[in-house]
Amino acid sequence: MNPETRIYTDVQVDHCCKELRNRLKELRKQRRLSQANVAALLKIDRSTYSYYELGRTQPNLSILLRLASYYNVTIDYLLDFQL
Repeated sequence: MNPETRIYTDVQVDHCCKELRNRLKELRKQRRLSQANVAALLKIDRSTYSYYELGRTQPNLSILLRLASYYNVTIDYLLDFQL
């Protein structure tokens, strides 16, 4: 197996999903924004954004990129991804 190939376990994926929802909520509250404010910035429904914070659904890469850009953080930070 190629040493650069990474295999991610369900535990790692679950951790990233949990951290994502926590980080989204934390960053939004730090900036005193409502879910509706962030949803409007992303041009999505408020309920969709709410589902991200609840962990019911995951944002696609395009949304992750826009969130990271808006909050001036990396996607790795949003997902608490560590090699």
